[in-house]
Amino acid sequence: MDAIVEDLAEFNYHDRSLLASIFADTPEEMAYVAGRLEPFADAAELNFSCRHSPGHGATHGSQAHTPTSIGEFTRAVKSRFGKPVIPKFSPNDSNEELKAKIRAAIDAGADGISLINTMGPEVFEIDGHPALTSDVGGSLSGDGIRERGFECTKIAREEVGPDVPLIVTGGLSTAEHIRKSRALGATLNGIGTALAGMSTSILAKYFTALDFDLENGTNTAEQYLVFNRSGHKKFRVKENYKYTDDLSMLVLDDGFEIEPGQFVFTWLPKDMYREGDGEKPYSLYDNDPATLVVQRRGKLSNVLANLRPGEELYLRGPCGNPVDLDIEKAILVGGGTGIASLRSIARALDERGVPTTSFLGAVDRDHISFAEESYNSGDVRFATNDGSFGRHGNITAYLLDKIGTLNLEHGVFFNCGPSQMIRSAEIFEGRYVGSESMFSSEEQETSCGYGLCARCAREDGLRSCVDGYFMNPIC
Repeated sequence: MDAIVEDLAEFNYHDRSLLASIFADTPEEMAYVAGRLEPFADAAELNFSCRHSPGHGATHGSQAHTPTSIGEFTRAVKSRFGKPVIPKFSPNDSNEELKAKIRAAIDAGADGISLINTMGPEVFEIDGHPALTSDVGGSLSGDGIRERGFECTKIAREEVGPDVPLIVTGGLSTAEHIRKSRALGATLNGIGTALAGMSTSILAKYFTALDFDLENGTNTAEQYLVFNRSGHKKFRVKENYKYTDDLSMLVLDDGFEIEPGQFVFTWLPKDMYREGDGEKPYSLYDNDPATLVVQRRGKLSNVLANLRPGEELYLRGPCGNPVDLDIEKAILVGGGTGIASLRSIARALDERGVPTTSFLGAVDRDHISFAEESYNSGDVRFATNDGSFGRHGNITAYLLDKIGTLNLEHGVFFNCGPSQMIRSAEIFEGRYVGSESMFSSEEQETSCGYGLCARCAREDGLRSCVDGYFMNPIC
C-alpha cells in the first residue's frame, strides 16, 4: 500500500480523472485502502466482481458477495472516503441476483454503479489443448460478453432510476456499441479488451476517432482495432542442436511469416509438458524454417531446450512492430541470445544492399558458435568474455574501442541483449548520434504480447510488445 501511495504521489494525471478499483477481505480493510487513496483518486470502484481474486471480489462459491456483505462494504467505505463510491458488479449473477446486489449498494449510499466484469470461468482450447495454465479455466471478455453487458445495463438502469450514474464496460469497441449502451442507460463507458494490440500512437488515433464518431454519428474508430492479428501455429521439432548444456537451437518443420524486429511467443500446452508449460517470448533466428535459440533459465526454457525431434510446440504472433529498413547504414550490437533478434535485421538490410557492421558477444565460444556458423551478413565482429573466440572482453568494450573508427554518418544503431549491455552501448553510441538513431530491444518480462498487462512497460509508458520491440532510448 505504501508503495502504491508513493507512486501515485509522483504520477502526472495530465488533467485526467482517476477511478481507483479496490478489493479487500473485510469492510474495514476496504475502508482503510479507500482512505489511503482518497488524496489521489476521484472516485472509488468497489470490486465485488473479479473472479481472479477469491475471497476479495469473487462472485462464485462460498466466498461470493451477498447483498448483505455488499451493503456492509459500501457503508464502510462511505465512512472513510469523501468522494463518489461506485460498486462494480459481475455478469455472472442471475438477473435477480444482480438487481438485489445493486439495490443493496444503493441503499448503503453508493453514488453510482459500475458493470460489467468478465464472464466465466470458461475453458479455452487450441487443437484440443487447454490454452491456459489455470486448472479452473479463464475469463471471457471482448465481443463475447457485449450482449450480456447490454442486458445488465438495462437491468441496472431500471433498478436505480434515471439519476444514478452508470459506468459500463464489457465488449465495447466502437461508437456504435457506445451509442447502444447509452441508449440503454449508461452514463459513462469504459474500453478494455478492444485496446489489445494497439501501439501508443494508434491508441491516440483510436480515441480521437472515437470522440469524433460520438459527436458526428460515424463509426471510423473501428479501423484501428487490431486484436485478431495473431494466432497459434503448431510445429514439430526437426532438429535440436545443443551447443552447450544451457544453449540449444531448435529448427522447426515449417516457416513462420514475420518481419525483422518482430517476435513470437512460444507455447507449450500444459497437458503435454506439465513441468514447463506456458508461454515465453522469443525472437526467431530464422523464419524459414522457423528457428529458435534457447538458453535455459527456467522451467519452460528447460523443457524447450530439451525437446526431441518430432515433439510439438506452438508459436503465437507475430508480435511487436517491424523495424524501419529504409536506412543508409546500420551498426548492430548483440549479446547472448539477443543476437537472434539482430540476424534477421542484418540479413534484410544485406538483401537491400545496406552496409552493416555487427558486434556480437557472448561469454565463450560455445555460446556464440551458432552465430559463428550462420550470421554472415556484412562485417561481423565477435568478442567473448574469456577470449576463446574473437576479441577478448565484453562486446561493449569492443564497441567502445572501435566506434570511433566507423563511418557513422547517417548510421543507425540496433542493440539487443541484457539491460546492462544495452545501457552501456547507448552511452557510447550517444556520443556520435542522436537518440532517434538508436533502437534497442532489451531482455525483460513480457506476458501478454497485446499491450494490456503492461509488464513490459518502460518508465515513459511505452510497451515493448506493441511499441517496439526495438525502441529509441529514454532521454
